[in-house]
Order: sequence, then structure tokens, then C-alpha cells
Amino acid sequence: MKLFKSSISSILILSLMLLLFAGFSGVAEARTGSITEWQWTGDWPLDPPLPDHLWVDLGGGEEAMFLHFNQSLEDVDDPFDPDFLNENLMYVGLAIRGRFFAEERPTNPAYTHFHQLSAESPEAGHGGEAGDEGYWLVHIAVQDLERPWGEVEPGVDFDFMPTEPPAQFDDLDIFETYDVASATDWEWRVDWPMDPPLPDHLWIDLGRGRAMFLHYDRPVDEEGAELIYVGDAIRGRFTAEAQPDIPGFVHFHQLEAESVDAGHGGAPGAEGYWLRHIAVRDMEMPWGEVEPGVDFNFMVTDPPAISE
Repeated sequence: MKLFKSSISSILILSLMLLLFAGFSGVAEARTGSITEWQWTGDWPLDPPLPDHLWVDLGGGEEAMFLHFNQSLEDVDDPFDPDFLNENLMYVGLAIRGRFFAEERPTNPAYTHFHQLSAESPEAGHGGEAGDEGYWLVHIAVQDLERPWGEVEPGVDFDFMPTEPPAQFDDLDIFETYDVASATDWEWRVDWPMDPPLPDHLWIDLGRGRAMFLHYDRPVDEEGAELIYVGDAIRGRFTAEAQPDIPGFVHFHQLEAESVDAGHGGAPGAEGYWLRHIAVRDMEMPWGEVEPGVDFNFMVTDPPAISE
């Protein structure tokens, strides 16, 4: 009997590894396109839609970024109006496609909430039955909030409607939720990760070389600063080989430079972050008109190829 159980466990592990490998290959191919055409929308990916959310697909429906407001947007003429955005935006966040299983919950502890792809109502979409398809969400507050679960300060809201998933395999312990360290303690900061800091940015470290940022139209400590971009960043080097193959990461900034302006691009192999900027308003930039959505023209830094 023990031999039989061992064989079954081995088969299950091998099958899961093959599925994961196939899944990663599929994701790489799927991420070449965006279901929302790299723009914000309110009617994707959930049915029924969440009336207080806007979403942008970051490639093939596997990952998305969202804006969560404190009211329904159904009667709002322009959710990207700077005054409305600054006053009513509660959260920005990332969402990863998955199923409602403990084994498929992201290992990053910031992903506390699951929402089904399809449900009878937005409220009924929280959590679900074992194996339901949907998204795992991390909610990052952008202002002080009073929520049903208590006071929330800017940063990752670990108490945002936690949904505890059921386990798919009782006898397998190969899946764990790992402790992921955050260099910013899961809070927004202006003095990280660049030296010198970018005065018009706030950053939050999500662990394992991933970060999110808020980009304002002036230094964040100046009165009247308005949000113009949200974005995510991946730690890496300034080489063509190290540039993420995920669309949108067109700008590189060095970890250390003589000045903020000198930090764009850099010498071959310089350490830093690849940034993806997602506009949250219509604006005129030096490279042209920008509409809400992924800005593929944001200060493009073409990296050198070092393998040639």
C-alpha cells in the first residue's frame, strides 16, 4: 500500500511539473498581445464587471494591473480627470490568473484576495468553490483609508478581504507560501531604489526583483502633485539579453548614477530596473500625445547586445 501511494504521489508530481512547464511556455507565447489592447477598460476580465475598477491586460490575460476607486464609475464622465483621480483612487494592484486552489495561490503573500471570472454578482465573485477560474489580486493603497476591516495606510493591504483557498492535494507538501521580503516593508517610498532618488516617483518593493511605482507630474512633496503614470519594474541589467521579453518594459534606469537624468539607460551591463509606464490620463509628452494605457514610447532606452 505504501509503495502504491508513493507511486501515485510521484505520478502526480511529474504530471504537475509537466503542466507547469507547458503553462510557462504558453504564457510566453500568449504575452505577446493584450486582450484590452494595452488600454484601461471596465468590462474585462470579470463577469459581471466590478463597477469601481479599471483594468489593463498585461499580456494574454495571464496578468493584469487594476485601479480600484471608492465609487462606481458608471456615472463618471472621465475617471482620468486629475482631480477625480487624486481624490477617489484607493488602490492600484496586480492580478495573476489562476484557480481557487491553495496550490495555485501565488507564493507572494501580498496576493490575499481571489475573484472568480464569472459569478452571479460582484459580491458572489469573492473566493468561490475549489478550482474556480479567476484572478489572485494584490491591493496597494495609495492613500489613507477607512475600510470595513480597519484603518489602511498607503502600501500593501494584507487585510483586503482575504479568501482562504482549499487544498487540491492533501498529501503533497511541495507547494508553500514563501516569506517574501520587501525592501520597503510593503510601503511606498521615494528614497528607494534609485540613487539619487527620482523626486516625482513613489516606489514599493514586491520582492524577488519586482516593484511597482507611482509617477507624478512634479516632485511628490510639492503641493498639487498629480498622478500621471502607474507602473511596474523588474530588476535587471542594461543589456538586450536582460531586457524583459514582456511587452512594455522599454525604459531602463540605473540603480546609481551621477544624477537623475544620467540614470536613464547606461553602460552595457549596468544594474537597475526595467520600467513599464501605464498612463492614467491624456497628456502631451516630449515624444507625442499619450492616452491612458501602456506608453510604449516612454523614454525608450535601446540596450546593447553583449553576446555578439
